[in-house]
Amino acid sequence: MKGKETMKNISILVVAIALIVGAYFLFVKKDAPSDTVSASASSAKGAGSSIVSIREIERIGRQLEKVEIDTAFFSDPVFESLVDFRTVIPEEPVGKQNPFAPSGALDTSSGE
Repeated sequence: MKGKETMKNISILVVAIALIVGAYFLFVKKDAPSDTVSASASSAKGAGSSIVSIREIERIGRQLEKVEIDTAFFSDPVFESLVDFRTVIPEEPVGKQNPFAPSGALDTSSGE
């Protein structure tokens, strides 16, 4: 019986040490500088955060440098036949003297 109890105590001690070491690396070592950058990422559900490695950013940058865009489609007759449907937005006066006054209310301040 003594051997099983000793083995049980050793197992509990090993698990406890593993938890303490894990907690140390999770909470204390996080403050040490590293090669990761915290980046804020927006999603449809809301804003979250993710960790992006600088090496990953460099790798993506090297991939983007290799990208070549074929601009021949700009001279394609189908592209040139596209119609611009933009509408001109006229200039409107901006602001009012009292931004908290109801819309259409006269400004009652006399400026005295």
